[in-house]
Amino acid sequence: MTKPARTPARALTEAAWQLPLLLWLVAVWMLLWGTFSIANAVNGLILAILVTRLFPLPPVPHVGRLHPWGATVLMGRFLWDLIPATLQVAAHALRPGPPVRSAVIAVQMRSPDDLPLTLTAEMVSLTPGSAIVEMDREARVLYVHVLGLSDRADADAVRDDIRALEDRVLRAVARNPPPRPARAGHPPLAAEEI
Repeated sequence: MTKPARTPARALTEAAWQLPLLLWLVAVWMLLWGTFSIANAVNGLILAILVTRLFPLPPVPHVGRLHPWGATVLMGRFLWDLIPATLQVAAHALRPGPPVRSAVIAVQMRSPDDLPLTLTAEMVSLTPGSAIVEMDREARVLYVHVLGLSDRADADAVRDDIRALEDRVLRAVARNPPPRPARAGHPPLAAEEI
C-alpha cells in the first residue's frame, strides 16, 4: 500500500499538530535548566525538533473534532469536581480510626475511539482518590482503584460518575457521540466484592 502524497497543506496541518508538543518540550527543557533565556529557548527548540524527528509519536486515529463549548464544560466541571475529591481524600487522611476501605472497580466505556478513552482515563487518574490500574483497550474497560468505597451502591455511583465524565469528553471531542446505553449489565467488580 502506498503512502498518500504529502501536500503543502497536509505538511502545514501536521506541523500545527506538532506545535503544542514542541512548546511543551521547550518548556520542560527550560524548567530543567532553571534559566529562562532566549539562548536556552532556542537550544530547547532545536532539541525538541530533533527529538520529534528522531522519535516520532505514532499517529492517534481520531474521527472527530474539538467542540469549544463541550471542551469548556468538560474543563470547568473537571476543575469543580477536584474540590470535593480533594476534601474527601484530606478527610480520609486526617480521620483517626481504621484504614479507609478501597476497591478496584471495572467501568465499561462506550466510545470506540482511543482518544476519548485515553482522555477519560487521564482525567480519572488526575482526580484525587482514584487511579487507573489497567485499561483494556479491546474490551473498552477501565479498571479504577477508588478510595472510600463501602458498598456496591458506592461502586455504582463511581461508575456513573466516570460514565458521565466520558459523556462530557465525547461532547468535547467526538463528531457524533453515541447514544447513552441502558444502565443494566455492569461488569463485575475486578477485586473482591465490597
